[in-house]
Amino acid sequence: MFTVRWKRSALNELAAVWTDANSDKRREITAASQRIDLLLRDDPAQRGESRSRGRRVFFVPPLGVTFQINRQTALVSVLHVWRFRTRRVGRGSDASFILSPSEPRQLGNGFASAT
Repeated sequence: MFTVRWKRSALNELAAVWTDANSDKRREITAASQRIDLLLRDDPAQRGESRSRGRRVFFVPPLGVTFQINRQTALVSVLHVWRFRTRRVGRGSDASFILSPSEPRQLGNGFASAT
């Protein structure tokens, strides 16, 4: 079992996403953030996809997070959070969904990206 801690900057991002949302989306955002906490407590290395510098990215609609794991201290640090939207591509059983960030996200190099 791991402890999950959100950096202050990630909490500020979450607050901004929540504040900008309508009441239905706020419920979704609250539920997603609680689910992220729950899922990252149990075997976080199996959540999401690996990224550079020991980071991982994980999606629980409508939120995405970047996090790091410290196995020695059993600590998961949520570093960044953003809201995304899904768009349906195609029709019927051939339809698929793609992620569309609703806000630019901050990259490690200090630049923002909307993709």
